[in-house]
Amino acid sequence: MKSPKTLRAFLLALAALCSAAGTHGQGGGLGSYSSPLVNNLGRPIPGADIAVCAPLATTGASVTGNVASLTMTSNPVTAGFVTGMQIIVAGFTGADTYFNGGSLANGQIVSGFTILSVTSTTITYTLVHANASASTNGTVVQEGNSSTSCAGLATVTSDPALQNTIAQPLVSDYLGNWAAFAAPGVYDVQFYGAGLTTTLRPVTISCVPFTVVTCGLGPGGSNTQVEFNDGGNLNGATDLLYNKVTGATSLVNPTAATGGANQSSPPLNFVDNYWNGSASAQCTITLQSVPGSGTNPGTLWTMTPSGCGPSGIGVNLTGMTGFIQVPNIEIVSGGGSVANVIQNGVSAGPGIALPLGTSPSANSFLHSDCGGACQWSYQNAPWSAFPVDQTGLTNTYSATVSPLLYDGATQYWITWDAKVTTPATTGAATSTLGPLTLGWTDPDGVAQSVTAAAQSKTGTIETSDTGNSTTTVLLGLPILMNSNNGSNTITISMGYASNTANQMTYNFHLRVLATR
Repeated sequence: MKSPKTLRAFLLALAALCSAAGTHGQGGGLGSYSSPLVNNLGRPIPGADIAVCAPLATTGASVTGNVASLTMTSNPVTAGFVTGMQIIVAGFTGADTYFNGGSLANGQIVSGFTILSVTSTTITYTLVHANASASTNGTVVQEGNSSTSCAGLATVTSDPALQNTIAQPLVSDYLGNWAAFAAPGVYDVQFYGAGLTTTLRPVTISCVPFTVVTCGLGPGGSNTQVEFNDGGNLNGATDLLYNKVTGATSLVNPTAATGGANQSSPPLNFVDNYWNGSASAQCTITLQSVPGSGTNPGTLWTMTPSGCGPSGIGVNLTGMTGFIQVPNIEIVSGGGSVANVIQNGVSAGPGIALPLGTSPSANSFLHSDCGGACQWSYQNAPWSAFPVDQTGLTNTYSATVSPLLYDGATQYWITWDAKVTTPATTGAATSTLGPLTLGWTDPDGVAQSVTAAAQSKTGTIETSDTGNSTTTVLLGLPILMNSNNGSNTITISMGYASNTANQMTYNFHLRVLATR
């Protein structure tokens, strides 16, 4: 009888050594070119079947009526599990260790379990135990016979780059040689066939030196960067990269964009532990760049909190000197007030936009260093500490802008306009739109009250208009005022008269722009 039990046959268990090649992106080699499969007379064994397997993990386990049922992570039928074969169950911990059983000795499973049934999701076996369910998970490996392979069958390839998958079982050639490649990991290799004693041997494939495919941390590329991958799930693409020449660290999504799908960056989590009053809890801040859809989209940089305390999160820029300069910032909010968005001494650059449905509040925005001509935006229009957008007014409109929120600014442009939308039509059928009166305090403490000039529809400069028609407008002339920043308010009063009273209706808009 031919048998692989000799020392030379046992060397097959050690055949999963690293490939000698050092090229980027290789898997480890399996095979016997340096020590062929031979019988007890030292003669090659041609035509022997060789199967490479890895334990299949569970997602659940239970015992009912002395029958254990294991729910598997993938289809155990296609993985090679067969009713009547011997299995080793391992990995269950704590109170669930009663599911475990079997070991490997001299190439054979001893004290294992016999498979009762296999479905596309489960494996069952006899287990004398009270009805119960597991809270942990384990793994299952099968030893076959002269015509049945081990299980679960692993993915093996014909090339060290792990690109060309080959079918199992493998077959030794006329010199007893066989070869395959697989990702680094722990495997069970079964040698079997007619006239052979079925033998199962554990083997380990290590990482190929100076490669990074599924091999953890190591130098890559042209030896100027360190790359990390997560054990095979990225199919060799770089996930985390540090370049020692440029000092750049990159998180890279290994999936290329297509015409139908752009790909976000991998998330980067910052996790802190805080006391919630009764136990330690975790607050996670996730940073990620998220591209829009379609061709050449914009990208949104997101900061998302999870599990954080009720006080929320913020950005502390204490100790900064100078300014943060960006072309444009969009503040995304579900509505209501957006407060304390930009801290003192920090700028949002030449443009900052609030989303529709929100309004600025005290200390929300401060002046930015943008060449003395800062322009802010609110709903895609110039923004002020108290933007006035009033419609349907039927009386004098008065308001106070307080406080002035532009850090370091002392000069403020005020622009405004007003228009009759419904004229007075009864009584004397007359109305007066305006004047606008502005009040503030100069830096020297002197209080000012100014009647603002405007242009009529005919180009006349006036302070009020008695036109009483829907073409009656006051287009306010810009006013540059010198304000005592930090302790001042601006008062606004838009004059109104109508006969019949409150019949004329008008709209009124005002903006404040800061310089220094």
